[in-house]
Parts: sequence; structure tokens; C-alpha cells
Amino acid sequence: MKSKYDKHDVIKLEGPRNKTACYWPEEIRFELPFPVYYDRFLYISKFWYEKWYTPTQFHDHFELCYVCEGEGWFILEGMMFPVKKGDIFVTKPGEIHCGGAVVNVPFLVYAVGFRFEQMAELEKEYYKLSIQRISNDSDEVVRPYLDNIMNEIEAGSAYAHLMVRSYMSAMLTIIFRIYERHHGLTKEKTKSLTPEMMHVLNLVHMDMNFMGKIDQIANRVNMSRSNLDREFKSQMGVALGEYVRGVWVERAKQLLRQSSESITSIAEKLHFDSVQAFSMFFKRQLGLSPQAFKRRINVDEMQVSDKLKS
Repeated sequence: MKSKYDKHDVIKLEGPRNKTACYWPEEIRFELPFPVYYDRFLYISKFWYEKWYTPTQFHDHFELCYVCEGEGWFILEGMMFPVKKGDIFVTKPGEIHCGGAVVNVPFLVYAVGFRFEQMAELEKEYYKLSIQRISNDSDEVVRPYLDNIMNEIEAGSAYAHLMVRSYMSAMLTIIFRIYERHHGLTKEKTKSLTPEMMHVLNLVHMDMNFMGKIDQIANRVNMSRSNLDREFKSQMGVALGEYVRGVWVERAKQLLRQSSESITSIAEKLHFDSVQAFSMFFKRQLGLSPQAFKRRINVDEMQVSDKLKS
């Protein structure tokens, strides 16, 4: 039994290589908006999901997540952190983490990927952050910086890169001060996940053969189905079946967005018995069919393309 996450079993997310703008039904995302003038700013994403889960991952840059609305959780190196409105969560390069929303609660989050630029002293302080990684922006001073960064990129005004660089410098300094002020105050909110639960998360996120097969997951971690359900709910705060369905939905949406494969092929890849079963499941979860979801994405992408050309 693995006692910790193994980087061979998680996703390494590389930094973006090209300038990209994406307007999806649940997310606005800009990657490398200033590839020449400010390439240390990798991406900013604003997403809103009722059922959001991210695969277990690590990357070679810093990432900041800011919860604007709703409740959820992040797991960092096996430690679980509940989060709510105003909470800040920063990961360092190489740290293994994942996250999710509390079921059926709207979850609005900013995510920013970045590398430090000419801020060696501040970068050193970020590397020294302890495992107690959640702090709350009780004065709501960070959110306006994120809104301003997003607005500058969307507007595409002259010298937007200078404005974004200045907002980032100020915001990262403010966030460090918040961490410094709150250091140690979140200790009572964090809890370690057992090796069995970390193994379950790896299976659910990394191996599609286990999607929906909770009995097989229980056998894999040497637990009874009832005991697994009880322990998962106790440690994660959500039923395992609901969690798995959420991961399944997000995997399906990712494939529909990024793949040119047919709906039938995607259904097979997700181990549904038939395309009809996949369509029924997808519509039950999101209120629209996979075909309608894909058409909506295509319309959004055409609008973005027209906007970038104008």
C-alpha cells in the first residue's frame, strides 16, 4: 500500500506554450497572454462549477487559487484543507495536489499560474511557506487585483502587460502578508488522509478502468464496500459515489472539449456500456446531452476566434 502520492502516478501539467483565449460554458481562461513582454505570467482562469474536481497533479510553476464563492477543498501532499469564500491556496513547483467543490454548491474560483520575475526575495518567502497553506482574505483586498488582471487581458488595451505585471507584484506581496499574519491559525482545520484514501483518490483520478466500479475500488484497497463508503464520507465530506460521478463528468467534459473523437468513442473510453448510457448519464448530471454540450463549445470557440481576429 502506498503511503504517499507517487509522482509517477499523477499528472504533470506543463506550462502553456502558446497564447490562447478560451471561453467555455463554465470557464474563461487566458494562457500566455503576453508571450513576448511578460512570459512569466502563464495563465489566469476563472471558473464556476457546481461539480468541480481536478485530477491529482503537479507542475513546474507556482499556482494561486482564490475562492470567490462557494465551498470546496484542496488536498496538498495528503493533507486536506476545506475552503470557503475568500480563501487563498498557493502551491509550489512540484507539490502534488488536487481539489474539488462541495457537491451541489456553486463554486467560483480564480486560478493563476506564474513564475517570479525579479522578485527573488519574495520568491524565497513563497518557497518557505509551511504546509498550512490556506489563509482567508477577510478584508477582500485580493479579489479586485484578480478582477483587474482579467479585465486588462480581455480589453487588450495598450501596455496591458505593464498593468498586469504591477497588479501581480502588488497582489503577491499582499498575499504573502496575509499568510504571514495568519500563519498557524488554520492548523485545526487540516487533517491527514489515510493511505487507503489517498490510494482511492489515485485510482479514481488516474485509472478510468475504475470509474463507477466502487466494489472493485474497495477490493483494491482491501476494504469492504460499506467500510470504504463510510471512511470516504468521513474523511472527504462527500459520498464516494457522488465523488466518482463528479470526476466522471469532468473527464467527459474535458474529452468533449479537447478531443475530435466521436461521442461513441468517448463513451467507450469512459467505460460506458453504450453511447445511450453515456448520454443519459451526462444529461442527468448537466441538463444537456453530450452533443448539445459539444455544439455549445464550438459556438463559443467561433465567437472567440472572431473576437481575436477583430
